[in-house]
Amino acid sequence: MRKTLLFSSLIVIFLSNAPVQAGILGEASNYNAFIFGDMNVWTTDSQGRIAAGGNIAMSNYSVGSHADPAAFSIIGGGNVNYFSGTVANGGIFSDNNVELQSYTVNGDVIANGSVTVLPPYGTVTGSTVGSAGFTNPINFSNSFNYLSSLSQGLASMQTNGTTTVTPWYAISLSGSDSVNYFNIDGSDFSNAVSLTFNMGIDDIAIVNISGTSDTFQNFGLVNADTRQGNILYNFYEADTVSISNIGVKGSVLAPYADVDFNWAHIDGSLIASSLTGTGELHQFQFDHNVPVAPEPVSSTLFILGGATLGLRRFWNKKRPEVNNALQKTQI
Repeated sequence: MRKTLLFSSLIVIFLSNAPVQAGILGEASNYNAFIFGDMNVWTTDSQGRIAAGGNIAMSNYSVGSHADPAAFSIIGGGNVNYFSGTVANGGIFSDNNVELQSYTVNGDVIANGSVTVLPPYGTVTGSTVGSAGFTNPINFSNSFNYLSSLSQGLASMQTNGTTTVTPWYAISLSGSDSVNYFNIDGSDFSNAVSLTFNMGIDDIAIVNISGTSDTFQNFGLVNADTRQGNILYNFYEADTVSISNIGVKGSVLAPYADVDFNWAHIDGSLIASSLTGTGELHQFQFDHNVPVAPEPVSSTLFILGGATLGLRRFWNKKRPEVNNALQKTQI
């Protein structure tokens, strides 16, 4: 039997209490997963916060063990279905409906649609509010506009690091600057047996990877264990990225890509078009400001119309479920 909770009383909630935006990734750096379309994940966890512009489906999935309890740990532009898991800090916000089963939510559950709970019931420590009428704290359309422009700008930077690929696809990245830009051909990256970083311990690596269909799997990363916050992998052309059987050290920027993420973990943020799988996310932030050419429109100004090329490419992919989510959250 379904038990539906609809609350019409006004509860004053400060929705814009997320941590301060940091570095070139802007607000996305505050999330372990920042997805523009749908997210369907199960049987693992995210230490940090999750945001998706489309529908979110989670089962046997825990969120927010390292998150700020003052900010929502799950933000959805569509429906949020949360079955068998714990939101350790921060609660849930949905621009549409929330459905819960066998849950623990240490925070509020706020929906602009309905909140429905199914047996076996769980616990919400804060307020549960349906038909809330609140504005989504994230404008996913504008965020995509900015981050797709950023991806292209990083890919356009002049390379100042050296990429070496052996005949057996051992890849080495060598740099001597504080910010190092590398280019790797997508076919080489997909065949890699190892990826080695040769640069100063505090230096930054921007790794631009070409190709429309890329894989990030089945190889070891050398000299990367203490650099998680200093590495950004930029899949600036990819429509699909498969991440499996690997421990990724650093954040992944793939704004156009449907990401299949299984039997792997990422020490950083994952930014993508959609996300499916069992991959685990660990709380490391890429919070650096680095040169970008051309400079992307400021995350506070791109609503005025900058960076439309990336958004047009995304819409032209003709994914109705994603496009509807983006258009719904557009101010």
